[in-house]
Amino acid sequence: MSEKNFYSSKMPLILDIQPIWDDGLTNCLDALLQAYAKWRRTDYELMYVDNWKFEFSQKKTSGFGIWKRGNVAARLYFDDKLHVLSNLAKFHGIQLEMKEYDRNSALSTVDVTLRKGQPVLISVDTYNIPWLERFYKRIHSSHRIMIVGKNSEREYYCNDTRPYMMQPIKAGKISEDFIFCKEKLILGLFSESDCYKSIDEIKNAVLENLDYDMFKKMREFSLFLSKEEISYAEFAEFDGGIGIVLRAIRNIVRARCHYLEMLKYLNRKGYIIGDGELFYNYQKVIENWTVVKNLFYKITFTHDYWEYNNRISQIIRETSVIEEKTANTLIKRLNN
Repeated sequence: MSEKNFYSSKMPLILDIQPIWDDGLTNCLDALLQAYAKWRRTDYELMYVDNWKFEFSQKKTSGFGIWKRGNVAARLYFDDKLHVLSNLAKFHGIQLEMKEYDRNSALSTVDVTLRKGQPVLISVDTYNIPWLERFYKRIHSSHRIMIVGKNSEREYYCNDTRPYMMQPIKAGKISEDFIFCKEKLILGLFSESDCYKSIDEIKNAVLENLDYDMFKKMREFSLFLSKEEISYAEFAEFDGGIGIVLRAIRNIVRARCHYLEMLKYLNRKGYIIGDGELFYNYQKVIENWTVVKNLFYKITFTHDYWEYNNRISQIIRETSVIEEKTANTLIKRLNN
């Protein structure tokens, strides 16, 4: 079939949505939102306006879901403070409503939405997805994919950003029984919304989301690493992926990569005038956190925490200084 969308009352198929490649940091929801925005020829970068975050609490927090694991990772967790969906709606006019449906309602909702020429996001269990080889029939884990069509054989066509930098799936076929295997399902439906257009509103949003407490918390984490040991249990792989501490550090790197993407977008739009210093320093921040992530990887394999902890601590302490300097530079650029 050619790269053209095909619609009928029974067999809609959207073929021109290009799935995003995983770069080793990708979040499945973020990748699906990017793919949808690009398909709509709409910007998306301001959904990351609040991604420059760091959290470290001295006392263990309860966390939720996988973040209940271990002693340290829950203290570093800040994803609940990132408002990607509301930012995407507010600044780019793309609304995504995630809602629970019973099985029959989900089937009819997907069919109606596809016939309107719109894709649908669905939360699935990796255990049931054949192209996720590391997980299929082995590991139960939450994942999101995009339904882009169906055929007369009760099969659905889906796009998926597969983890571990594997080639993404475009219009992969999966049976109705696999994808709608639960009595309750979470679907995501797209719509348009009003969005902010003024430069001042965008600049104010950037300024309001700068949290100066994070630099102090980074130094607190640096001190913690120099004195306290992280249990090797917190480095152990689970659910087919890296250990919980590594996931926390990966999220720090990912959020900063997203924020740099947002800064470059502001520069292209003329909202801030970069002289090179701002982007150079922020890239240095990402490089430093990437080194930290790689050192934590080494601990995973060597089980020798005390060989690397002081170096990690030093890098984080130095990075806190760079980040604070970069924040001051950004404020000056925004106020010019």
